[in-house]
Amino acid sequence: MPREGIAYVNQDILDATFQYPTGSAEAIGVALKILNNEAFEKCITLPSRIFTKANVADGGESLE
Repeated sequence: MPREGIAYVNQDILDATFQYPTGSAEAIGVALKILNNEAFEKCITLPSRIFTKANVADGGESLE
């Protein structure tokens, strides 16, 4: 469930949790480029985040 891990970090049930984007918007964008015979990136890095007690209030920390 979305945000459940962050709630568990806030409650000291978990030490950390991670957020991994689904990539659905990026996939649709690439599919449209393919259909239109446009150039597209073959490797797309999605921004993941780690949430700990120390950074959860600030929106976590990027893992890029």
